[in-house]
Amino acid sequence: IFAAVMAWKFIEEPEFTPSTAPVDRIGLSLLAVGMGSLQYVLEEGNRDDWFNSNLILGLACVALVCLVVFVVHQLETEHPIVDLRVFKDSSYSAATGINFLVGMALFSAGFLFSLYCGTVMHYKAFDIGLLFLKGCWIQVLLMPFIGKFAGRIDGRYMITIGMATLVVSLWMHTQFSAMADMGALIAPLFVRSVGLTFIFVPLSIMALSGLPAQQRGNGAGLFNLTRELGGSIGTAWMSSLLSRSQIRAQSYYSEHVNVFSSETTARLSNIQNTNGWRFFDPTTSAYAMVKNTIASQAMVKAFNNCFWWITILFTFGMLFIIFLKKPKSDGVAIHDAH
Repeated sequence: IFAAVMAWKFIEEPEFTPSTAPVDRIGLSLLAVGMGSLQYVLEEGNRDDWFNSNLILGLACVALVCLVVFVVHQLETEHPIVDLRVFKDSSYSAATGINFLVGMALFSAGFLFSLYCGTVMHYKAFDIGLLFLKGCWIQVLLMPFIGKFAGRIDGRYMITIGMATLVVSLWMHTQFSAMADMGALIAPLFVRSVGLTFIFVPLSIMALSGLPAQQRGNGAGLFNLTRELGGSIGTAWMSSLLSRSQIRAQSYYSEHVNVFSSETTARLSNIQNTNGWRFFDPTTSAYAMVKNTIASQAMVKAFNNCFWWITILFTFGMLFIIFLKKPKSDGVAIHDAH
């Protein structure tokens, strides 16, 4: 409600002249069917074992055909619904690539973090929400200052600082353990919030500043779409990778924890001697506790492995900064970026 009131009071509606160009119905249909099919594949693929499901395989083929035909059609038609020619601008393409990776890192890391807190730390949904609130409040304070200075400082420097900070945050996620306290959980969220603050506004300006005024609306729409697409792909990838990593880790730990190992035997004896009086069958209970420990450590290992993949990918993504050009200081891009 507060956001709606502030928007109604302070945001001015720019003059709008309806376009007289015909609507590209073919392109709109191809985009709707292609993106809808792709979204379903990404959301349900891991649950249905990906391409072992006829439905997922069929929709993946539909998405591939529709999106390929869509791209070809948009490049050939006179009045495209989405003008893909904006990607000819190297700075826009690089900024869009970074935006895709930011979406992938932001959404997939948030997905993994929430799942980690729920499955490993046994936090309730409300408590997980509080963790995000405690770790992300700094973004609300920094955003107005970043927006104020974004047009005065070379955006490439701000984006570099933001991406480097985000890499540090992702690396901090890889250090989680089954005994992490609240401070260890909040710290990477806090660092991430600082990094994202240095990325969002400068990156939008870098993307749109080199485009002609008539292409900026189209460019902004594509720019925002890539972030959402990156988040969907990243979440689907992490969901699949997490399941497979957990199976591999549990298999590895189980091979090294057996009754023929002196360490395992000592551990079982210690559990029976320490907690045996609590259980009717101390031996069975000791085996169950060891099994639970293996499962817990395998889950932690799987989460750390996923966070490492995101960290490495985002680190290499910093190479996109090389292709960014210094934004034009005409003031128009800053307005359009919002």
